[in-house]
Amino acid sequence: MIANSSILGGEVVTNQSKNIDGYIVPWSSLHSKYNVFGNEVDNNERMTSWYHSLKNSYEYNRQTKQKVATFYNPTIENYYGGVKNELADLKNTDDLLAEVAISFDRPYRYSEVKKMFPENVNVVWLYLFSEERDESKGRSGMPTYGFQLSFDEKNQLIDAEADKDYFFSSFESHVSSVNNKAMVNFLKENENKKVDDLEVLGVMITGQAKNLAELKDKPFVRGSSVGVTVPIVPYIVPEK
Repeated sequence: MIANSSILGGEVVTNQSKNIDGYIVPWSSLHSKYNVFGNEVDNNERMTSWYHSLKNSYEYNRQTKQKVATFYNPTIENYYGGVKNELADLKNTDDLLAEVAISFDRPYRYSEVKKMFPENVNVVWLYLFSEERDESKGRSGMPTYGFQLSFDEKNQLIDAEADKDYFFSSFESHVSSVNNKAMVNFLKENENKKVDDLEVLGVMITGQAKNLAELKDKPFVRGSSVGVTVPIVPYIVPEK
């Protein structure tokens, strides 16, 4: 929405939310300013923060304070604190819905990914690329790139090919503004592939915690990170 608008400029406020298996939960808002000379995005709002103590260490959203689900690049061997598998922690939480970032042990084609997960789990986002950095001394904070899959009212996938095309169109604009060699190479190697041929490094999944926990021993799961969780209530039915 437009806020504080005048003939000289104004502000665009984007209110975000997450769909956790049919439950809409609030996420951070983004603010950008515009005027006759151009526009400016508050990138600070896109940044996450870290909580660290002797017992806990996790990434969280600055506005909502919700834990952020993080991915592990399969080509990076050593991560600070090790690669976690938090799916096991969902085993006895029958009254929760959750989102979980699943990091694969190696890249898989999307045609393979479609066969990996049971019907009672939503695969909602594909992790395709992140830059490789030394993660052994601490998280480098490299962003992960990929795209959301679109579903109809029956929770059926609409058109993954269209979702892919939209992602690469946006990613190409981003690459042209940052002049990053690794991103340029990724774009050249993948933008003309069919979605089934794309190599996927991980996925974001949502669903009932008890169903997600069943994936903890799957051989393709290198790591898993729980993000937003929400209690199940009797008046909203989970999608799966």
